Amino acid sequence: MKPGICGVLCGMVFTLPVFASFSGAADLAAVQKAIRESGAAWQAGATSVSRLPPDKQAALAGLEEAGFDFDAPVFMSENKSTPPADVDWRNSVTPVKMQVGPYCWAYAATAALESYAMRTQGVRGDLSVQALISCSGATDKTYNKAYDYIKSTGLPPASFPANCAYDRSGWQGQARKIRGWSFIKKPDVNALKAALAQYGPLATGMRLYNDFQQYYRGGVYSLTAGAAPVGGHAVLVVGYNDAGQYFIGKNSYGTGWGEAGFFRIAYSEVKSPVRFGEYTVVYR
Repeated sequence: MKPGICGVLCGMVFTLPVFASFSGAADLAAVQKAIRESGAAWQAGATSVSRLPPDKQAALAGLEEAGFDFDAPVFMSENKSTPPADVDWRNSVTPVKMQVGPYCWAYAATAALESYAMRTQGVRGDLSVQALISCSGATDKTYNKAYDYIKSTGLPPASFPANCAYDRSGWQGQARKIRGWSFIKKPDVNALKAALAQYGPLATGMRLYNDFQQYYRGGVYSLTAGAAPVGGHAVLVVGYNDAGQYFIGKNSYGTGWGEAGFFRIAYSEVKSPVRFGEYTVVYR
């Protein structure tokens, strides 16, 4: 997403919420004031991200719209039944990580594979984000290659060195793989719920705003403060709740951000400028 976010999204028409506008980094007091005035259902405070210098904050937004291949296989749900009213996979994910560099796409893809291995293969443990970054050939502009790599080669445990000559390093036999993947072409709340209920946690994308990136501490997030996105971001969506009208996500900003590294985001943000759920990938 970043400056190259135009393309498809510039042709869309959004109904914009009323929110405060800031130049540069959002000020915490101003964000808190905007939350009070808008009646938003979340809390803002200092986080592991707000304490970083601006260049480090900027590096945490590492997803570009142009990076996804829209010829990728499209997800079609095989389950025609109505999904349950709530799903929560937080007990089927690995601990929250602190992202290093502009590789949110790699953290999200790896987190999805860790959960997939845990649920379908009975294998619990962290897998190597670095192997995906170093060996897949994927970047923030070609991150669909990451999913092809996870299918063809897989990822070793995090304890193994990211030696791309895996046939010599000895980790190929312990690599976790997927049988296939597809993406949700036109995400909406029902499509995301159906995929979560049927296939478990999903790597997904969103537009990232200052209020969320720097100051989200808890509650159900909705865009409140910030005139322009700071970039695109990839996360793992791990559940939803109809009663509260929100999705549950796992971020890669450490446990000092959000709800011990997790967050809740309103269903409304699927169709808002946040575009939560874009480029959602399903491991089959």
